[in-house]
Amino acid sequence: MSRSTINLLIVFYFLFGVGIGWFWKTTHPHGLDEYHKWYYNHSDETWENTRFLGVIADKFPLDMWVYQEIITETKPDVLIEAGTFRGEVPSTLPQYLTYCNTGAC
Repeated sequence: MSRSTINLLIVFYFLFGVGIGWFWKTTHPHGLDEYHKWYYNHSDETWENTRFLGVIADKFPLDMWVYQEIITETKPDVLIEAGTFRGEVPSTLPQYLTYCNTGAC
């Protein structure tokens, strides 16, 4: 595949993505906001009931997943967490590091 073909594909995918985003925003203007409101207002079913290894995690589960992805890709020696609420994230991060240090990731 030539470089110009690749560039055209990139432009096409970009424009297609922008078009899909515009279409979604115009047809579902409050969809994401409504989901956030539901997630927050149903705390007993969502963020107050999310646990990792038995520890309450006040993080959105996707955030924890992203942390895990970053840690397994970068394999850091040290992690520094600042601004914790109840200390749930620092209790999960060592689990990820231990997993990576055993050669599993």
